[in-house]
Amino acid sequence: MKNFRLCFLLCAALPLFTACDDDETETTTTMVNWLPDRYKINVAYTETPVDLDNDGRATCNLYEELSTRFSHEPQTDGIAFYDFDDPENYAVVHAPEFDGESRYIDFNFPTQVILTKEDGTPYTDRYRHVLNHIPYAETDGTEVALLHPDNEDTARAAIVAMRRTWTSEFRLDLMLHVYDYSRREWVTTAAWARFGRVK
Repeated sequence: MKNFRLCFLLCAALPLFTACDDDETETTTTMVNWLPDRYKINVAYTETPVDLDNDGRATCNLYEELSTRFSHEPQTDGIAFYDFDDPENYAVVHAPEFDGESRYIDFNFPTQVILTKEDGTPYTDRYRHVLNHIPYAETDGTEVALLHPDNEDTARAAIVAMRRTWTSEFRLDLMLHVYDYSRREWVTTAAWARFGRVK
């Protein structure tokens, strides 16, 4: 009788183990296809301290350098510049609309547009979005394969790698070519930005 009860309990528990396997498969599939949506930059840093807002202070905090008030003259207030919360500045990961259509990402990453005053002094006129319409392929791991990461924007911003850091975030590693007002010259630096899904 004890053997019968033991056999009965094992048979009754078998579907539970099978259900766990199904959930695991479903989770993997969900992770592979989770990417399409809108994202915004929440954090961004450079390896080399730079002064992009012309306030006379170089920092590694790229997010602050891009989003604080820009000064046309050192140590003076300027105009409000880059708004990461503006939907026009969001990154968009597009899903294919039709079978066989490629998937692509519009990172809308901001880069400086530098103009020169009459006296020859450079200033940032605005920021331009780059790294757009880049095809991608998701993997079972954390890396997202960018199929053609090099394009005409690589003079200012080149993608090194992209990977998922959480179910609603990804990290973009870059090489940036920026105008540093503290040095009064163009500087190339490694950088990274974390993008979070917009709710």
